Amino acid sequence: MIYCGQLTDLRSVSTLDNHLITKQKALTTLSSRRSSLEIAVDILQVINDGETQPTRIMYSCNLSWNSVKKSLALLTAKEYLDEETQGKKKQYSITKKGKEVLSYHSNLESLIQVT
Repeated sequence: MIYCGQLTDLRSVSTLDNHLITKQKALTTLSSRRSSLEIAVDILQVINDGETQPTRIMYSCNLSWNSVKKSLALLTAKEYLDEETQGKKKQYSITKKGKEVLSYHSNLESLIQVT
């Protein structure tokens, strides 16, 4: 049997539980996002596999337009990608340095593989 004072305590516990569940959902959502490194490697891999146009890269990597623009600019500035402009169209190709990054990443993944 629940008494009146216990009901108030149960409500506060319920509110606390809801807050914790909401916080856990937020943490789970954040942890499922890719890091900047993972996004950069995804972009390099897609370009290495033959995609050259920014829109196709965006769709292949499942990124927003702003994210892909920033990432392409950064990767180009660090000389992992070459950018070629023909009229209004831009095309990207991976450099030797970019291929080395993919190779290092692949080696690292194979060393860390848990399964």
